[in-house]
Amino acid sequence: MQATVSLALVSKAKLIFEKETQLLSFPLSPYTFSKEELDDVSKSEITAVGPRSDFSHLVNVIPSGAIWRPSDSSYLWEIYETTLAEADIASSTRSEQEETEYQDAIATMYETDEDGSRDKTDAMRTFSEYRDAWFVIKENYNSEKVNSELSEDARVKQEWRDVVEPTLRAEIEAHEQDWIANGFKREIEEALAKVRQLGAQSPLTTWDEWRGRFNPDIQGFTGRGDVRFMESSFTPANALDDGSWQKFTMD
Repeated sequence: MQATVSLALVSKAKLIFEKETQLLSFPLSPYTFSKEELDDVSKSEITAVGPRSDFSHLVNVIPSGAIWRPSDSSYLWEIYETTLAEADIASSTRSEQEETEYQDAIATMYETDEDGSRDKTDAMRTFSEYRDAWFVIKENYNSEKVNSELSEDARVKQEWRDVVEPTLRAEIEAHEQDWIANGFKREIEEALAKVRQLGAQSPLTTWDEWRGRFNPDIQGFTGRGDVRFMESSFTPANALDDGSWQKFTMD
């Protein structure tokens, strides 16, 4: 792909997908993944180490810009491991009541095994499905909005104001109401807020929990060339489903 075309696509994609809390970057990578390989990446059990290793290494390289070439100099899991081991932790504790509230909030979202590993509860899975669908609807809104703003055709702009924008906004609002009624939106968001609030009140305990769930010797895998890696997947979970990809055109 020509550099000018790549830059144009990146510029438009940033308008649609990037926001204050979300970085958009494009690694110029030699790795390619078929749908079958990405289906394997999204599964909970490893069935093909090669694609898992390549994918995990690619998405854990620290981005150096909007368009960048991956290198093997530093991986996110290495920084994470160093931070968990060497950081100075503030001193404060949760009360008995706060600890109960904290654990109840965790239990709303996750089922914890004896080894400390976690799996989503049914409520959290349903919440995630609604959240992922909301991302698709919201990004479709952003895509149509950008198409209108970049168009020089007055009819396109008028159609956006009179027809497309109200229709898409109503779709977003309807999905949010359904999310509240059937997708555990309030329950999970309250649990998330409680974990953030109370987790900060007992940082040492929270830090120990994080360290217990991140052990490369136990949770790591051996990939190509006997190189260890921490398994990574992707979100939203419906990224490979039909209709989940946003389409936009360049003229």
